[in-house]
Amino acid sequence: MRELYVPIALLALSACATQSAASVPAASVGRTWLDPTIDVRQDVSTALVVLESYRVALKRGDTHALLALASDDYLDGAGTPDTDDDIGRAGLAQALTHWNAVALTELDLRVTHVAHRGQTLVLVVRYGMRVRIRGRQSALVEEHEMVLTPRGHSWAFLSGM
Repeated sequence: MRELYVPIALLALSACATQSAASVPAASVGRTWLDPTIDVRQDVSTALVVLESYRVALKRGDTHALLALASDDYLDGAGTPDTDDDIGRAGLAQALTHWNAVALTELDLRVTHVAHRGQTLVLVVRYGMRVRIRGRQSALVEEHEMVLTPRGHSWAFLSGM
């Protein structure tokens, strides 16, 4: 059975759906890191820079920076065969408008697996996050597949944001 994928922004929102954001302390923690069993090649190193940009944009709630990391061909199948729940670039932009309701106090991204699929790079990323909504802290740990496509000398998200 295939695991249902939920974009991380919507996952955090669902944890605290009816509450509004509290302020985030200026000194919040988190990092992006690679499992030590993974070979570090140039393309993986470049992808880690993009992933760190994603993490920083998530923590800041910078929806414009997040959308800038998405490929023009972005399409997330939501982990189901039903095309009605697919999210394209326009759907991602709409989903990200809700991101400002979440205050991230901690966000760790750990790459646990890397694979090449044609021209794309597939990262399996384990998210560890703490969110604060109206003083209430919630912890989430999820694992998601992110697919990156070449963009110039870097990468853009094709799916998995």
